[in-house]
Amino acid sequence: RKLENSLSLEFKRDLQIRVREAHKEDSNSISNLARKSFSISHFHSDPNFPHTLSSELYAKWSISSLSEPFSKIFIAEDKDEICGFIMCSVKSLMNKVSYGVIDLIAVDQDKQRMGIGKLLLTEALKWFSSKVNSVYVGTQAANIPAVRLYETFGFKLVESEATFHIWV
Repeated sequence: RKLENSLSLEFKRDLQIRVREAHKEDSNSISNLARKSFSISHFHSDPNFPHTLSSELYAKWSISSLSEPFSKIFIAEDKDEICGFIMCSVKSLMNKVSYGVIDLIAVDQDKQRMGIGKLLLTEALKWFSSKVNSVYVGTQAANIPAVRLYETFGFKLVESEATFHIWV
């Protein structure tokens, strides 16, 4: 499907949002946002797995693709302060079929439901459009705002899974 070149959104509270490609200098801001953004995950749900460790896992994961050749992170800034990011990668099956993956998306809790996630997702899909024909994203079924965001963009549920864990 063709993507529109621009997305017009009304922002609340005088937001001045700009989306750009992330750079290594953005690492601390991205990982700090990741540390406080992800709470609905199988790591956070496990009572034997400390929340601080779960959050640190997301902090490290969030910046892992800054140095990967087939990955990209886009950030949303409000007045030069990072308030959101989306982490994307291109994968391939046996070097024959390539597809896109949205690994993570986060928006600062104080700026959610203002269209920033839509801007980030639009930018990611534009980036993917010249590289792949399909894009996959995984999220927790309990993360209703994320599910609704993806559905708004035309993503369809193709698989559901359960995560089991045992401490031995």
